[in-house]
Amino acid sequence: RAAPSVGRGQIGAGVTVVKLPRSGGVVQRDERFRNRLRSNRFKEYFYGRVPPPPPASASSNGDVMPPQPARTGMPPPLPLSPFPIELKFSKVKLWSHVGRSQQINGAAANVDGLMPVVGATVKDPTALQRTQPSVALLHTVLAVHHFTPPPAAGAGAAEDGAEEEDEETQQARAMAASNVAGYVVVHDVSVERQTIAVLAPSPAALPSLHFVCGTVKWLEQT
Repeated sequence: RAAPSVGRGQIGAGVTVVKLPRSGGVVQRDERFRNRLRSNRFKEYFYGRVPPPPPASASSNGDVMPPQPARTGMPPPLPLSPFPIELKFSKVKLWSHVGRSQQINGAAANVDGLMPVVGATVKDPTALQRTQPSVALLHTVLAVHHFTPPPAAGAGAAEDGAEEEDEETQQARAMAASNVAGYVVVHDVSVERQTIAVLAPSPAALPSLHFVCGTVKWLEQT
């Protein structure tokens, strides 16, 4: 998938893509396996990895004693305990990537896949735009960013409308340049109470209330 990006100049000049032959014995994983593997990684992130059994110990006379078997019927405890956090719509700042599906010369095109021969992407696909909370965010994985607000616009701004547009653009650029602190998953959205509940890996306060939402969803399997 990198070859079309090189043609569009998104990777940089002077980059050559060399295709390597597939090694013998390599098996392509199907979608069901990849989804299960990704779900397990999400569970490890929020609940931790199951600790391995203790190693065999030596007794006083030098004999090696095998580890004691775990109690039957009870799974081993997980090291982490995720914490639900409820946030107000008015406090949350949600961002999403621009141009997942754009109109290019009157035809819809996906910037992540094949593009028409004629036409160009209107916006940078890595740019961010503000989005509003909705029930569509249920089970969506959100990235929590270390957001630092950009400096306020000068007093000599021309018009209020242009000033607001410039401020949002500056915030979007600051968000795109900020680091990701961690991830949370949305497990409840209440339009009546105007709240969104997220599941965090720990009860500590979130570094910021600026989140980037994508298309990845995770529904915890019991």
